Amino acid sequence: MHILSIARTICHADPAPILSELICIRLPDGGVSVMEGHARATAIVMEGHRLPDGVEAYVGDSPSIGNWAYL
Repeated sequence: MHILSIARTICHADPAPILSELICIRLPDGGVSVMEGHARATAIVMEGHRLPDGVEAYVGDSPSIGNWAYL
């Protein structure tokens, strides 16, 4: 329900809302993983057409990420 609530806000707000940045990491294979903001990211996928300026994200990188246990 939380994700649907965010998606509804994105859909019906005029102008489109300003959302907090997503916090991500770059994986050793070059992919990106969302670390904080999963609900916002999912809602953005549902209603992203309402965000003409796109979405801001911080993307971190570290040589030790390949050693993290749960990635």
